[in-house]
Order: sequence, then structure tokens, then C-alpha cells
Amino acid sequence: MSNFISQMLVLFCCIKFSLFGGEMSNEYSQVMCTYSKIKEGCLDNVKQWLKSLENEHRDELLQSFLNEGVLLESAFIREKDGSFYLVYFMRAHDIDRAMTVFRDSTLSSDAFHKQCWKQFTEQHEVLTPIFHAESKAMETISN
Repeated sequence: MSNFISQMLVLFCCIKFSLFGGEMSNEYSQVMCTYSKIKEGCLDNVKQWLKSLENEHRDELLQSFLNEGVLLESAFIREKDGSFYLVYFMRAHDIDRAMTVFRDSTLSSDAFHKQCWKQFTEQHEVLTPIFHAESKAMETISN
């Protein structure tokens, strides 16, 4: 698992989106999206894992978000040519910091999350973002 986390830290892709130039404010976020193949026969396990983060691990998940500066995480399943893929999206104040805090976390929910990534997924790829905008940025322009 640490190899995957290291790859994400080294290859992390984020965009600081600033409209019409200027300095980037801390109020804007960064994004990252990963694409991982779900191991054969593990689709139900992945669904249970992510559902448990919403339910049994919810309180610790929220604590983890606070620790990491994560604003949002979303997961999607994609079926292609008989295989299933997990598309995982994250928005945080600082992706690099979020990944470092996650890697070093001792929370049981984070340990569970890392274990499931390793056990149920493979062939991890960090997608290259080409656009990221937030409504907060748009509100600034209209004022």
C-alpha cells in the first residue's frame, strides 16, 4: 500500500484555478482523481468498503477530513470490457498535505481505507486534470 501512496504523492495532480490571473488564495481548493482496476471478484467488497466509510467509520472519516484538510471525496464504479474500475475524486485545500497526513495517520478508519485499497484494487493511475473551477471563484468575479 505504501507504494500506491508514494506514487500518489509523487505523481499527484492538482490544479490551482485562478480566474484572470493573479495570486491564488487559500480559499481555492486542489483536486485529484485516481483510476484503479478493481481486482477480479472484488466489486462487492469495494462497495461494502466504501459504504462502511459512510456508516460505521463516519465519525472517524470526518475527523480524518479535518486532519487532512479534505473537503470532499467521491467514488464511482466504471465497467469496461468486463472489468470494473474505481474512480476516486478528492478535493482538498492542499492535496500534497492531505496525502502526507493520510499516509501518516493512525486513525483506524484510515488504516482500514489503506488496507482495502491494497486488498481490492490494482493498476492505480492518477488522472491528469485539465479543468477545475469552483463557484466561490465565480462569485468573486460577479462582485
